Amino acid sequence: MRLKSDIWVSSFLRIEQGLGAYVSVLQKGAQEAGAIFVVQNHLNGEFSLFSPAPQSFFEEEDDGGRKFEQTVKNSPEGDVLEYLERQKKFDSDIWIIEIESKSDELHLDIAQ
Repeated sequence: MRLKSDIWVSSFLRIEQGLGAYVSVLQKGAQEAGAIFVVQNHLNGEFSLFSPAPQSFFEEEDDGGRKFEQTVKNSPEGDVLEYLERQKKFDSDIWIIEIESKSDELHLDIAQ
Protein backbone atom coordinates (compact mmCIF):
# COMPACT_ATOMS: atom_id res chain seq x y z
CA MET A 1 0.00 0.00 0.00
CA ARG A 2 1.33 3.41 -0.95
CA LEU A 3 1.73 6.22 1.59
CA LYS A 4 -0.69 9.11 1.21
CA SER A 5 0.88 12.07 -0.55
CA ASP A 6 0.62 14.43 2.43
CA ILE A 7 2.37 11.92 4.72
CA TRP A 8 5.14 11.31 2.17
CA VAL A 9 5.67 15.06 1.75
CA SER A 10 5.84 15.60 5.53
CA SER A 11 8.41 12.84 5.85
CA PHE A 12 10.53 14.19 2.97
CA LEU A 13 10.46 17.70 4.47
CA ARG A 14 11.61 16.45 7.88
CA ILE A 15 14.41 14.31 6.47
CA GLU A 16 15.84 17.05 4.25
CA GLN A 17 15.41 19.82 6.84
CA GLY A 18 17.07 17.58 9.43
CA LEU A 19 20.07 17.39 7.10
CA GLY A 20 20.19 21.19 6.88
CA ALA A 21 18.47 21.80 3.53
CA TYR A 22 15.84 24.46 3.00
CA VAL A 23 12.67 22.79 1.73
CA SER A 24 9.27 24.32 1.10
CA VAL A 25 5.91 23.30 -0.32
CA LEU A 26 5.12 25.57 -3.28
CA GLN A 27 1.77 23.92 -4.02
CA LYS A 28 -0.32 21.50 -2.00
CA GLY A 29 -2.07 18.82 -3.98
CA ALA A 30 -4.56 16.09 -3.20
CA GLN A 31 -3.85 14.65 0.26
CA GLU A 32 -4.58 11.06 -0.68
CA ALA A 33 -2.89 10.53 -4.01
CA GLY A 34 -1.68 13.79 -5.56
CA ALA A 35 1.34 13.46 -7.84
CA ILE A 36 4.50 14.88 -6.25
CA PHE A 37 7.07 16.94 -8.15
CA VAL A 38 10.37 17.96 -6.53
CA VAL A 39 12.22 21.04 -7.80
CA GLN A 40 15.88 21.25 -6.87
CA ASN A 41 17.37 24.74 -6.81
CA HIS A 42 21.13 24.23 -7.17
CA LEU A 43 21.75 27.80 -5.90
CA ASN A 44 23.77 28.66 -9.00
CA GLY A 45 20.93 29.67 -11.33
CA GLU A 46 20.26 26.09 -12.39
CA PHE A 47 17.29 23.91 -11.47
CA SER A 48 16.42 20.24 -11.79
CA LEU A 49 13.02 18.60 -11.63
CA PHE A 50 12.06 15.15 -10.38
CA SER A 51 8.67 13.82 -11.49
CA PRO A 52 6.73 10.69 -10.58
CA ALA A 53 8.13 7.72 -12.47
CA PRO A 54 5.75 5.93 -14.84
CA GLN A 55 4.19 2.73 -13.52
CA SER A 56 6.37 0.72 -15.92
CA PHE A 57 9.31 1.39 -13.56
CA PHE A 58 7.61 -0.43 -10.72
CA GLU A 59 8.27 -4.09 -10.10
CA GLU A 60 5.47 -6.56 -9.47
CA GLU A 61 6.51 -6.86 -5.82
CA ASP A 62 6.58 -3.13 -5.17
CA ASP A 63 7.25 -1.89 -1.64
CA GLY A 64 4.60 0.85 -1.90
CA GLY A 65 7.14 3.66 -2.04
CA ARG A 66 7.27 6.48 -4.54
CA LYS A 67 9.74 6.46 -7.38
CA PHE A 68 10.91 9.49 -9.33
CA GLU A 69 12.64 10.22 -12.59
CA GLN A 70 14.68 13.30 -13.41
CA THR A 71 12.76 15.13 -16.12
CA VAL A 72 14.76 18.38 -16.19
CA LYS A 73 18.45 18.55 -15.31
CA ASN A 74 20.53 21.64 -14.53
CA SER A 75 18.41 24.05 -16.58
CA PRO A 76 17.12 27.61 -16.17
CA GLU A 77 14.17 28.03 -13.82
CA GLY A 78 11.91 28.85 -16.77
CA ASP A 79 12.29 25.32 -18.16
CA VAL A 80 11.10 23.82 -14.87
CA LEU A 81 8.20 26.27 -14.53
CA GLU A 82 7.09 25.59 -18.11
CA TYR A 83 7.07 21.82 -17.47
CA LEU A 84 5.10 22.28 -14.23
CA GLU A 85 2.52 24.53 -15.93
CA ARG A 86 1.87 21.80 -18.50
CA GLN A 87 1.44 19.28 -15.67
CA LYS A 88 -1.00 21.56 -13.83
CA LYS A 89 -3.18 21.76 -16.94
CA PHE A 90 -3.30 17.97 -16.99
CA ASP A 91 -3.79 17.54 -13.21
CA SER A 92 -4.40 20.52 -10.92
CA ASP A 93 -3.99 18.41 -7.73
CA ILE A 94 -0.21 18.08 -7.91
CA TRP A 95 2.24 18.75 -5.11
CA ILE A 96 5.26 20.93 -5.85
CA ILE A 97 8.14 20.87 -3.40
CA GLU A 98 11.31 22.95 -3.75
CA ILE A 99 14.59 22.11 -2.11
CA GLU A 100 17.62 24.39 -2.13
CA SER A 101 20.73 22.28 -2.23
CA LYS A 102 24.11 22.43 -3.93
CA SER A 103 24.49 18.71 -3.37
CA ASP A 104 23.23 16.35 -6.05
CA GLU A 105 22.23 13.92 -3.34
CA LEU A 106 18.50 14.01 -2.60
CA HIS A 107 16.68 11.41 -0.58
CA LEU A 108 14.44 10.30 -3.44
CA ASP A 109 14.01 6.82 -4.86
CA ILE A 110 15.12 7.35 -8.47
CA ALA A 111 13.78 4.77 -10.93
CA GLN A 112 16.40 2.95 -12.98
